[in-house]
Amino acid sequence: MTHRENVYRKFGLDPKKTYTLPALAKITGIPLSVLREVESRGEGAYYSGGKGGRPSPSVRMKGSFVKGLDRPASQKLSMAQWKKARVFSFIDTYKSKTLKHDTDLVKLI
Repeated sequence: MTHRENVYRKFGLDPKKTYTLPALAKITGIPLSVLREVESRGEGAYYSGGKGGRPSPSVRMKGSFVKGLDRPASQKLSMAQWKKARVFSFIDTYKSKTLKHDTDLVKLI
């Protein structure tokens, strides 16, 4: 399961709908300022990931999407997808020891 699927399941969200950051903040109880910072860092990570603003081609992702320059456009994540994925990853794992990014922001919750 992806982090998005885990979050939707944990909070009983409709998988056919998309949720804004303010809505996710209200649903999860995580301050909006924290989620905005996670999203901002996701954008920075996207643009600092290598040539052309794309992450390294050696890193594989779940499902059909793959990070890398050598993939067709239909399999590349956009910056919006990248930062939203980081937000869902944070929401899904911030209470566990498996969180590998933005650990300093957990203290603000």
